Amino acid sequence: MIAKVHACRSLPILMAAIGALAVDAADVSGTITRDTTWRAAGSPYTVSGNLIIEKDATLAIEPGTTVHAGEGVELTIADGGRLLAEGAATAPIRFTRAPGANARWGGIIIIGGAGSPETRIRFAQIEFNDSTVIRSYGGTVLLDHVDFGTTDRPYVSVDGSSFLISHCHFPSGIEPFELVHGAGGIKAGGRGVVRECFFGSTLGYNDAMDFTGGNRPGPIIQICNNVFTGASDDILDLDGTDAWIEGNIFMHAHRNGAPDSSSAISGGAYGIDTSEITILGNLFFDCDNAVTVKEGNYFTLINNTIVRTTTAGGLDAASGVVCVRDLEPVPSSFGAGVFLEGNIIVDAEQLVRNYEAGQTTVTLINNILPLPWNGPGRGNVVVDPKLKHIPQLGETQFTSWSDAQTLRDWFSLLPGSPAIGAGPNGRDQGGVIPFGVSISGEPSDTTAQTTATLTVGVNRKDSGIPLAGWPGGAGYTHHQWRLDSGPWSAETPIDTPILLLSLADGPHFVEVIGKRDSGWYQNDAELGSDAVITRSRTWVVRSQGHPRITSMRRVRNEFALHFTAQAGITYTVQYKDLVSSPLWLKLANVPAQSAVGEIVVKDSEADGPSRFYRIITPALP
Repeated sequence: MIAKVHACRSLPILMAAIGALAVDAADVSGTITRDTTWRAAGSPYTVSGNLIIEKDATLAIEPGTTVHAGEGVELTIADGGRLLAEGAATAPIRFTRAPGANARWGGIIIIGGAGSPETRIRFAQIEFNDSTVIRSYGGTVLLDHVDFGTTDRPYVSVDGSSFLISHCHFPSGIEPFELVHGAGGIKAGGRGVVRECFFGSTLGYNDAMDFTGGNRPGPIIQICNNVFTGASDDILDLDGTDAWIEGNIFMHAHRNGAPDSSSAISGGAYGIDTSEITILGNLFFDCDNAVTVKEGNYFTLINNTIVRTTTAGGLDAASGVVCVRDLEPVPSSFGAGVFLEGNIIVDAEQLVRNYEAGQTTVTLINNILPLPWNGPGRGNVVVDPKLKHIPQLGETQFTSWSDAQTLRDWFSLLPGSPAIGAGPNGRDQGGVIPFGVSISGEPSDTTAQTTATLTVGVNRKDSGIPLAGWPGGAGYTHHQWRLDSGPWSAETPIDTPILLLSLADGPHFVEVIGKRDSGWYQNDAELGSDAVITRSRTWVVRSQGHPRITSMRRVRNEFALHFTAQAGITYTVQYKDLVSSPLWLKLANVPAQSAVGEIVVKDSEADGPSRFYRIITPALP
């Protein structure tokens, strides 16, 4: 018997002998031991008692189906069993209680192990649960477009599991609890991805998402392109947990009920495990602290925009972009350090909170800052980054993921911003950047050169970044590339440039995919709409009729440029000085030659390394 069926509907049961069981049942409970389908036409299904999907069995629930669960009822997927509750945008599946009922049901429990099949819940609405509504213990689970309607109980718990959570809506809690929780890391061979979700805020001593465990080289959690709208403690609390955090929006993390600091991203040790976290291309707005790095942890922040770190809105006595230890309720040990490069920081009460040189190292390289930094690093400037719009608090009370994307437009750069092209590997500074690796060095427009050397970024291994935590460096560790949509190259270390030789005349471009320090390539299909291929600018090779530079030499203030001129073509050599003038100026005209030959043009007033040269030729037919 597949399920305890109280309704007198024998025909579907008799038909099940030749295939999967399609149940049109008004009341079900017990165990499911073979493949079973709940059809929309037969709903609502009333689950009056606990229901277990046993090993090797699948319960499939059709789009548009409604499930009414009785008081305390739990739906359990045993190790080896599977639930496929896959609704549609126009026909979601609904897990709820019967109309008129006052009691709550239990929740959905997923139990798994090595190789357990994937339970999938898509386009579903879940409400009136009386405990954490989805609990996975070693399971393999996919949650996509799930809306949680009961806001006084936790939403998701994933312990020692493999999980992909995408496009889910986690409302603000009306009682103190953590919206999403996980412990035990990610099970061997699994993945832990949270992307494109919307998170409300919390109450009391609770984080929006608390996850513990998982260190390189094993699977680590990846949190990408989500919107987090607040927390009364931390938004992300990652203890003993390595992570890749990219493209998220973090807002309104303020200490209101927590005994220690409140941050957008925080991490401490868990036993002997520390957290080494890559934070890339994120936006932060109105938080006590952007990050808290304590108890031996190390964070790298590359290409983020951080606006308004302040205690306003919370109860803490101080704030900072980086907090390197907690002082309350008792002092914690220091974090190992923080590396910041290519970030835009605006409106901060202080850059680093609780800093003591010799106890920890915070290194800032090539950031735009609101106040000077005298610690380790270089290339930082205090200047207006010219963001398009810095909002007032009332403008950032977003209620959906799509609404919050407005912040990306507001934090984009106005023309003339000093951040344009000034970031790592020639990207803009700040967090409004594309997903994936960057490419630099490709020729611009038209060139006579039949070779090109391209650099792929970004990866950082110096400035105190611990190689024990990042064996391949922080950022992207490897890449593959292809020319003009040709075959992909073999996997190549990120530090190895792309060398193109013997390029044919005509247009060319290069595409690259980078391997994150999480071990995933940026175009992995499980990243959904965040899976991307990075493409260079297109340039054109016209080797005939264009000059070929044969050598360049500087002797004191004289610069000699040697190039091979084509017969019958007039050239102009131009220069510009980055210090004195941004305009290209004529150095010399080279009249048409009667035959191909080498030309030498000298500049007797060369002004150090800030002077650049180019050769202009007429447009070819």
